[in-house]
Amino acid sequence: MTLSLLASRYLLTLLTCLALAVGPFLHIPWTIDASYHNNQRLMQVLVLVIAAVTVLARQHRHGGALAWPGNAGAAWLGLWLLLGIVSGTQALSPRHAFYEWGSLTLLIVLALAIAAEWTRDADGGQIAARMRRMALWCGYGCVAYMFLAMAYYLITVIGRVQPSQLILSPGYDNHRFLNHVQTISLPFLAWLALPAAGVADHPAHRAMWWRMTAAWWMLLFVTGGRGTVFGIGVAVVVVLVLYGRQAWPWTRVLLTSAVAGIVAYLLLYVAVPLALGLKPFGVLQGVAERSLVDPASGRLDLWRLSWSMIQSHPWLGEGPLHFAHRAMALKANAHPHDWLLQIAAEWGVPAVVALTAALVCGVMAIWRRGRAVAPDDVAGQALRATLMGGVAATIADAFVSGSMVMPMSQLWIVVLIACGVAWTKRMPAAPGARPDGAAGRVQRKVWTSLFMALVLAFAVASVLRAMLPEALDLTAQERDFTPPAYPFFAPRMWRNGYF
Repeated sequence: MTLSLLASRYLLTLLTCLALAVGPFLHIPWTIDASYHNNQRLMQVLVLVIAAVTVLARQHRHGGALAWPGNAGAAWLGLWLLLGIVSGTQALSPRHAFYEWGSLTLLIVLALAIAAEWTRDADGGQIAARMRRMALWCGYGCVAYMFLAMAYYLITVIGRVQPSQLILSPGYDNHRFLNHVQTISLPFLAWLALPAAGVADHPAHRAMWWRMTAAWWMLLFVTGGRGTVFGIGVAVVVVLVLYGRQAWPWTRVLLTSAVAGIVAYLLLYVAVPLALGLKPFGVLQGVAERSLVDPASGRLDLWRLSWSMIQSHPWLGEGPLHFAHRAMALKANAHPHDWLLQIAAEWGVPAVVALTAALVCGVMAIWRRGRAVAPDDVAGQALRATLMGGVAATIADAFVSGSMVMPMSQLWIVVLIACGVAWTKRMPAAPGARPDGAAGRVQRKVWTSLFMALVLAFAVASVLRAMLPEALDLTAQERDFTPPAYPFFAPRMWRNGYF
């Protein structure tokens, strides 16, 4: 396959992998007052706009630009987005509400378009191989970040300087944003350490990815990511309950690499600094002490605010993104650290029911597809555990964090959704099935293309209309905002998420 054909056929796959790789390195003045979070948001929007244009072009040229999930899941997802539109029309600031709606819509479209790139003219084995390659490319991005983190570590050790947390988790305005990425990427890194059908399957490759998984755990302990540990713990329990001994290779990689990560953390970030006369690096000790005093770490105030918003606007919520407005009164985070409460408070209770139903349909599709994996299909069992574990970890972590609203973790969730949709996508109809007439196919393609063009145009316009006025001068957007103490920036759309 030529380079031009590869870029054309897998454009969105390559673009998403590139964004995930370079996101932590974006401390360049794209706009006035550049910050990692703001630049990552701008990069994400650029990816989403390119994806929208690409999807429309592909749909017009040959159709099938999106790999649609099952009928039930698609219906519930469509209802959720429809309720978001209705909620946005009655919001205090429709401009901000429709930004959130448009952004999430385009993220879903990106995931379905990537899944379509993998499933076009492919059987089950080819789809799994393409998924493995994307995981490999994303994994190389994690390796690049590991080199960056260790470079900062060496600078502090050689200079005998007590580092700030920003130095220990470079590329992120808050170390929790790195933890959100780790929740979703750890299951994929563990998958790369397991046998798979011919892609990065040499024992030396698998050993390298096991070491990378251990290093990823080490950074997790440095940053004290309780939500990620909770999410991965839930994932391990879920896959062991569902698949028993067949899931043990995947869980063994996670557990053994976690132990190695703890040892590496104690040696590099505790023992070495103490030997140099410094305090241990990282926040793990502080997180442990804070957890004993306040296990919820201030989340109860956020959840109470969410509940009050639900009580006052149960049917349509106060509008997408509008927790970022109400949180100003508390001087708290611009999201409630709970995806169910966030959707219920901002979009309304019916919307959270619709989204939950769509998630249940997706999980059930992965479970049904997983039941078809043969007992001797070791590669299929590893992929099954990776997808189900990744979904479980992401959902569990999102109950206590803001992973669903941060730009880098949102792109990682796109990868996870694309994998789930591609793996569970139904194969073409059997030869004996009755095909539609040519006229019917053309008519359906026309109407589908028209509908997609309207939705994507509205989503892109909503995102750009909300962002461009502020993106041109983020200094003005943050002028009246002084964070009480690092790492508090109340991020949402921007680093200062308030409006």
